[in-house]
Amino acid sequence: MGKVILYLAMSLDGYIADSKGHYDFLNNYSDMESYDYQGFLSKVGTIIMGRKSFDLVKQQKTTWEFDGFDIYVYSRHEHKGTENIHFTNMRPRDLVQKIKAESDKDIWLFGGSEIIDLFVKDHAVDEYWLYYVAEVLSSGIPLFRTPILDEMEVKGVHQFGNIVEIRLAPKNHYD
Repeated sequence: MGKVILYLAMSLDGYIADSKGHYDFLNNYSDMESYDYQGFLSKVGTIIMGRKSFDLVKQQKTTWEFDGFDIYVYSRHEHKGTENIHFTNMRPRDLVQKIKAESDKDIWLFGGSEIIDLFVKDHAVDEYWLYYVAEVLSSGIPLFRTPILDEMEVKGVHQFGNIVEIRLAPKNHYD
């Protein structure tokens, strides 16, 4: 059965975007081959993201890099989806249960702090793959809005040049 993985890069001080919502500071660390981004993607069948992240990715990419994945976009408003892009406002654990019943591939939780907080509060994340880059922003959009570190255990730490990967998982499995 696939896992819900929060796979995300951020600054050393825990920000996923600057105060204007941009994540250009990550461009200096975009050698995805060094930390096996393609290997990660090969295990993913579904991507869950917030609507703001969805709009931003669609706007900034010249090609849509998420072709071939089922995508669920959280939105408070109704939108017309496509064959593989679905808009939803389901409770996170209910959506995860639905996806896991249909596929044994991993689920990538991708997006901003609002969607991440929704999943964290509902205990719907199985693993956290966090990539810290050698930048300090001092302000911006923090990754976590809800304190969770007391509930986590470190599963692994790796260094890829100026990037440090920390893998965390909840201490207790939530059913």
